[in-house]
Amino acid sequence: MDFNLNTNVQKLHYNGIDVNNIKGNVNVKEEVASLNGLTMNTMGGTVGLRGSYSSKDHNKPAIDLGYNLKEIDIQEITSHFLTIGKLAPVAKYATGKFSSNLNMKGDLTKALEPVYNTLTGDGDFFTNTVTVSGFEPLKKLGDALSMDKISNQTFKDVKAFFSFKDGKMSLKKPLKIKMSGIDTEVTGSTSFTQDIDYKMAMQIPKAMIPGGIIKAAEQGIAKVNGIAPKLSLASIPDVIPVNALVGGTVTKPVIKTDFKEALLKATGNLKDNLKEKGKEMLDKAKDSVKTIVKDKVDEVKKDLIAEKNKIMADAQKEADKVKAEAKKAGDQIRTEADKQCNDAMTAAGSNPLKKKAAEIACKEGKKKADNSANKLEQEAQTKADNIMNKAREKADAVK
Repeated sequence: MDFNLNTNVQKLHYNGIDVNNIKGNVNVKEEVASLNGLTMNTMGGTVGLRGSYSSKDHNKPAIDLGYNLKEIDIQEITSHFLTIGKLAPVAKYATGKFSSNLNMKGDLTKALEPVYNTLTGDGDFFTNTVTVSGFEPLKKLGDALSMDKISNQTFKDVKAFFSFKDGKMSLKKPLKIKMSGIDTEVTGSTSFTQDIDYKMAMQIPKAMIPGGIIKAAEQGIAKVNGIAPKLSLASIPDVIPVNALVGGTVTKPVIKTDFKEALLKATGNLKDNLKEKGKEMLDKAKDSVKTIVKDKVDEVKKDLIAEKNKIMADAQKEADKVKAEAKKAGDQIRTEADKQCNDAMTAAGSNPLKKKAAEIACKEGKKKADNSANKLEQEAQTKADNIMNKAREKADAVK
């Protein structure tokens, strides 16, 4: 098939989507369909498409496409295109309009569904206003910081730049947003299987610090300095830098923050108040800090060693199981060969010719059985070695 189609369609309803003013060129030649300057109005905005679809490999069609979206309704595009949910899981919890550019290459299944691990490309995302509600990572972050208002957010003037490959979408540079008055920089990635790995560097105004966090900091300072201070807002800097690590999955996020530690650091452990207690009290506080730090370091080291030992112990069990199963199978092969040999010798009786033939067959059969059993055991040993090598790499990566 070889044809050139110049398109001008006023209205189209396709797969539940209303599309207007379709203009552009579609060229088909040598099993490649190319889109040239294709534009349309749909989902509340405008869409521009370019690129090609190749079916030369009938079992693995390929795409090399790009789009330019302007003022598209987030909920509409998310409900119609599964890939959007894979690239940006937060989209189905968001309302508003956005603009975006994207270039993408990859393979499709026979059913024309994306093979996500083959997708590569990059793009950008812009929105004047977007509201996010019900997104579990934000809810968990609000819980971790004791700030409920973080759970539901309206973001303004969002500009994000991303790339994707190996089944993962990563931010190309820090995403700067403001959450409930908190300036935040976000870095990290989301896999197409919904695993998330993000770091959020937050600048939290002191007026937003929850009373529970201040109380926890006071208790921490009391342990360090041997006094029971009262943290007033006057003793706290205007802004506290706090890091939040967001891991796990989109539906089951795991949040870790250094909020209390950041508050202690920012207040300098109330050194100004300690000056009145004299040099002796200050030295004691320093010694206490060193002791706590050392204890914490030792505790972390013990946890790391325990984790590494567990990784190696689990791997050793798996490796031993592989070798034991192979040995059991090898022994069965040898036993069966012995049985066949005994049966042949019994059948030969006292006939010298038959007996000689049985002996030769026995020898050959046992040799083959032994070779097969040895091969199984060698393969098992190789597999066991690989298990242990991977475990060592995993254990070495624990830091």
